[in-house]
Amino acid sequence: MDNFYKPKILNFYVDWKAIKDACMVTVGKEAGKEPNTEWKRKLLLCQHSPIRRSLISIKWDNIPYAISTH
Repeated sequence: MDNFYKPKILNFYVDWKAIKDACMVTVGKEAGKEPNTEWKRKLLLCQHSPIRRSLISIKWDNIPYAISTH
């Protein structure tokens, strides 16, 4: 029963250069190259809005209806 509520990743696409470009617009710069791992981690932790440019589709099986719509 350990995997009862385990999510499945159906699609995962993140264009980090496009996300960094969106972040840099506010300071009038361009990203230039893909950001390093530490920059990505910090961006995800602060929940900065350009992360919405990524596409991640997740599916959970067997979860109660009330939880799935909360």
